[in-house]
Amino acid sequence: MKKYPLLIAYVFFVLVYPAFAYAEDWAAVQAEGSVQRSEEKTDVKKEALEQALRKAVSTALASLLKKEAISVNPVQNESIESEIYANPRNFILNYRIVSDGWITHMAAPNTAPATAPDPAMMPNQAGVEYYHVWIEANIDSAQLRNLVGRMTQGGGASFVKIIILGVTDYRAFKGLLASLEGIAAINDISYDSFYRGKIVLTAKINGSGRNLTERIAKEVAGKYAVAPGGQESIVIKAASVPASEE
Repeated sequence: MKKYPLLIAYVFFVLVYPAFAYAEDWAAVQAEGSVQRSEEKTDVKKEALEQALRKAVSTALASLLKKEAISVNPVQNESIESEIYANPRNFILNYRIVSDGWITHMAAPNTAPATAPDPAMMPNQAGVEYYHVWIEANIDSAQLRNLVGRMTQGGGASFVKIIILGVTDYRAFKGLLASLEGIAAINDISYDSFYRGKIVLTAKINGSGRNLTERIAKEVAGKYAVAPGGQESIVIKAASVPASEE
């Protein structure tokens, strides 16, 4: 009998908070790592795998920055890549090795140097063996967003009012809020005022928030209309919002 309260609580959580119960904030990517056979390197397989994991996270990062329309300066980019290089597994939910093995590289470089070097000074590169590993990995996008947010906060922050019109259903509002919080450029959201049919939020933005209106519109496409408002504000309207509520 003691199990029923837990079961009821679980069902309540799933029904009332579906956005949290079924949240999937991850990205699937493919990557390759390769390391040359060497007498000095005793564990090339492990090194190749770590290289593939770092490439997977870096690929997911590049996709995230493009999707979120975020620009990072060279110093910020170096800091982000350094953290990924040092701890790639912190951003990986899971991965699997698709294929791996030794491959002998016989082809010469495609381009020759302008001045041919002395053959006696060049080792024969034909027949060099590399251990290759190909992986598929699921990357934690939320962790990447947190990393980008931490590294870009030093560039200054701005604040934008987000005015939500016509959203009276609680679950719809929580779903919209979750979508806003998933945008990397938005560092924090606070509540200003609540009225039936009109909710005003303040969003703390990393940097200037350029293209934020377009980013929000892309995130909620098909569900809401998004447009810039006056005095650094963004208006999000549910479908068929009466003019009297604006």
